[in-house]
Amino acid sequence: MGILQTGNTFDNLSFSQGHSRKIWREIRRQWPVGGKVTNVSDWVSKNKIPAGTPCKYSMNATGGKEVKCYTDAQVKAAVTKQEGQSAAAGIDSLGINGYTDRDIPIVNGDTQGTATVIREGDIYEYMFDADVAVALKANTLCPGVVFVN
Repeated sequence: MGILQTGNTFDNLSFSQGHSRKIWREIRRQWPVGGKVTNVSDWVSKNKIPAGTPCKYSMNATGGKEVKCYTDAQVKAAVTKQEGQSAAAGIDSLGINGYTDRDIPIVNGDTQGTATVIREGDIYEYMFDADVAVALKANTLCPGVVFVN
């Protein structure tokens, strides 16, 4: 009879983390948790969807919760007049009705992610580039999220 092996083995792994930045001063209300992120491919190059990312929470035809997370470039494009347009579409055209609660790690384009979307709370403005913050403050579809210093 051979030797019966029991127990666990562990590899030695060490890593360092930098200082984390506070995103939310206060969270008061959120949309129902577990919305599936529909545009993971937009985030593969960044390896994550950062906490505090502007997004649109919605329900699909079958009642599934969906979340579309917007990059800075998408926000800027909505408020910048494009060639051939009489005016910019405006920030409200994106339907932003909340911001992600936590980071969502993205490994590759096949990653399936879910998000918790905050619809009312205080978010630190330093998390955004100045021009993105100005655009997001003009959003009328998410009045419950307030930018604070």
